[in-house]
Amino acid sequence: MFEIRFAEGVEEDLRSIRIYYRNQILDPIEEQLAHEPDTSTRNRKLLENLIPPWQTVAPIRELRVGEYRVFYDVSPADESVVYVRSVRRKPRGTKTEDILKTVKARDLQKKIKECVDMSQQGQVVITRRGKPAPVMIGVEGKDWEHVVLQTSSTFWKFIEERTEET
Repeated sequence: MFEIRFAEGVEEDLRSIRIYYRNQILDPIEEQLAHEPDTSTRNRKLLENLIPPWQTVAPIRELRVGEYRVFYDVSPADESVVYVRSVRRKPRGTKTEDILKTVKARDLQKKIKECVDMSQQGQVVITRRGKPAPVMIGVEGKDWEHVVLQTSSTFWKFIEERTEET
């Protein structure tokens, strides 16, 4: 029997889903991931060459529940724990990488407006040859000075030096 733990953002993902569908998602999570979550079935599969926008332990797996996808991994340190990392709606005709907010570098020029819009809701990971390259983070509505300091390596080096001194 596996213990199921939910990552921080999953609560927010579930809260954005109507309660009827939320219950339809939670029941299969309990039923299917508590027993043999690393076994592939019709509704569970291993995702290869996919870079999710959250911290995870490879390999990442997907549980299909209607038009929703539950992304999870099994802890290698404690093999009796399943970590649910995200729950996303996958409309027909969309790719998994599109709902996970990952974009290939070669597609970036064509999808720049879409990436900017997606980055306002969360990080967009841009991949090159299947590996993460930059991360796009939305800053719309934030103070200019805050954005500059947040992305300044000089500022963070200064903070780190001051922290070490104390």
